[in-house]
Amino acid sequence: MIYLLIYILALVYYNAIDNSRRDFILFFFCFILISLIPAFQYNIGTDYFSYRRIFENENILEYYYNINEIFFFYFVKIIKTITNDTNVFFFCIALFQSFLINLIFYKLKIKGYKIAIVFFMFFCVTNLMNTQMNIIRASIAIYFFVLSVIYRYDEKYVKSILCIVCAVFFHQSAIFMIPILMIPLKAHRLLLKHGFLFFILLILLSQLDIIGFASKLIEVTVPKYMVYIDSVNTENPISIINILSKMYYLPAFFFFLYLIKEKKINLSNIGVALCGIWLLTCNFYLYIEQMALFSRINVYFLFFYIFPLYYVFEYLRKFSYCQVVFLLYIILPYILKVCFFPVAEFRFETYLF
Repeated sequence: MIYLLIYILALVYYNAIDNSRRDFILFFFCFILISLIPAFQYNIGTDYFSYRRIFENENILEYYYNINEIFFFYFVKIIKTITNDTNVFFFCIALFQSFLINLIFYKLKIKGYKIAIVFFMFFCVTNLMNTQMNIIRASIAIYFFVLSVIYRYDEKYVKSILCIVCAVFFHQSAIFMIPILMIPLKAHRLLLKHGFLFFILLILLSQLDIIGFASKLIEVTVPKYMVYIDSVNTENPISIINILSKMYYLPAFFFFLYLIKEKKINLSNIGVALCGIWLLTCNFYLYIEQMALFSRINVYFLFFYIFPLYYVFEYLRKFSYCQVVFLLYIILPYILKVCFFPVAEFRFETYLF
């Protein structure tokens, strides 16, 4: 329940940002608000104590330097020069995550997006506000990757390159995102123009055995991930229930593709790119059963689920009743996760009380 209380309060401030010119002050309040839960967490998720050991043990920390995740290594080293308190480490991580999230929102606001709706979709649909507490390094890499995408399709190529470099040096898996940044805008337009066809085609392609191709690619790019080649995802097996849960938003996605096909909504260049990346990657979760590594890659694409749903919501503004029903449809799974079936990162614990 505390998740909903904090995030709904943040939603109020983000809505104020959409209707105010005092962006900096309101963004600062949001920056503080959404950092509170991860800043004061205790034993949330499966990797909490792993990160405590990383911070407390120099030999374990050295491993991340050796695998070239040097930005994470020095991030920890800087904190350790100030204090050896592990709680301060999680506090600093939370502030950094919040800064990156709000920087993304600020860039999207400049592009004309309503930040309140983006944030609503962000915590309800992607669940990254919760899972970031379990995938600390990867979450930072994800946010840098999203920034890299925004800068790349805004033709700010130097900033885009700097962001993807930061992503890779926080978590090596981000190297697999580089090809995404190379896709031209025209390709995304083509994808969306034939959205239904590509959506079905990508589902069919997911049935192919790509282990051989993936193993060669990984051996060349990130050899340390070769350990995942022969590992089916036994830690989090993709059961029928898992698949169905990921298919929950399919009706809304299909409605979005219908709106595009019938030209009922117009997308800006950045909208085309963000929705194009969604369409290209939205069925990637179907590959997870083949190799555990794919679950690590799939989290990079969750942020892009926001945008087709965002445009559906905007289209439904002319139908007030439908818009309310749509919001309830979006938030229902999140309410179930945090209020009725709270496990792992959806179950809140803190060392404060």
